[in-house]
Amino acid sequence: MCRLKSLGITNSEYVDALTNFTFYLIILQSFVYVSTAYCNPGRKFVDELIYPTLPPVNWKMFVDCTNKIPDAYFNSLANYIKGPHPNTYTFTKSIAEQIVNEYKHCIPIVIVRPSIVTAAHREPYPGWIDNIQGITGIMMEIGKGTISSILGDKDIICDIIPVDFVVNSLLLMAQKATLGRVYIANATSGVTNPITWARLGCLTLKWSRIYPTNRIMMYPNFKYRKSFLLHEIAVILLHFVPALLMDLLTLLRQKRKFVLPIAKKFRQACLAGRTFSLNEWIFKNRSRYYFEELLQNKALHQLSWNLEALDYDSYIREFVIGIQKYLHHEQFHESSSRWRITRLYWMWTFLHVFVPLLTVYFLL
Repeated sequence: MCRLKSLGITNSEYVDALTNFTFYLIILQSFVYVSTAYCNPGRKFVDELIYPTLPPVNWKMFVDCTNKIPDAYFNSLANYIKGPHPNTYTFTKSIAEQIVNEYKHCIPIVIVRPSIVTAAHREPYPGWIDNIQGITGIMMEIGKGTISSILGDKDIICDIIPVDFVVNSLLLMAQKATLGRVYIANATSGVTNPITWARLGCLTLKWSRIYPTNRIMMYPNFKYRKSFLLHEIAVILLHFVPALLMDLLTLLRQKRKFVLPIAKKFRQACLAGRTFSLNEWIFKNRSRYYFEELLQNKALHQLSWNLEALDYDSYIREFVIGIQKYLHHEQFHESSSRWRITRLYWMWTFLHVFVPLLTVYFLL
């Protein structure tokens, strides 16, 4: 009470606030927490359950430590604390699930774990996207021709989920919230409608070449490499060297738009995402049967969760067009930049033929 008085809060105000909070808890019908499918990276098979954190962490002690330990010192311990987690994001999501589970007897809670969230399939518009995080940024650079090597295993599943499927899962899972138990939905596609990194890359190249962006710089082409050393060599030769040459031309033209910082930025992005592009998880999602049952209700007929019917060819087409419309802010035309990409293709072909021949000539 002394602390309340020091803050200028009277006893009656404290009682009123506590009463209002209790009232809202009573009338709250559903609390939906958005986690991530990758909050348990130390497990190959991830069911719709709450698992203990890896490494084991008492969330109350952890939160208490974050409030007491200086940020600079705490950040230096991050790599030691997070254990098998690729970053602090998935680690803190795992701890957050423990916190949410602690309050399951107070409020009705459900958890939705999306995998890699991508552009919209239908709502609000096909291909709609508003950020360049994760795969979207990489697809955007592939379309511009500025990425030629990606560190990843092309044969494993790339678990992507359109953002409108995620939103629909939030709305549907909210109906299942109940006191005393936390229901979980893995909003993933790997089990119901899988796509490999190889197929995702092929479709991205296909539609980036058919509908080239006005910002295209080189002919779209890249290769997955599992070897870190080979990838780094490719980055130096295919990313940094061309970027340096383009920046030299920029200096000669007295312009200020440089490419090398962008190349460095996307190198870091690829390295940050290598855990997801080199590893595969099996996310069980029995919740989809609950979704199908709910969708038979006429009141929810406008929602959709038919992942099996998602055609990746047409979806990636809309995704590529969406990147141009909503991120590049370009007017989409069927025949836009066709002549430019044709010219870049022949230039790319010439370099791939001429440079090896020139190398052989000098070696002999």
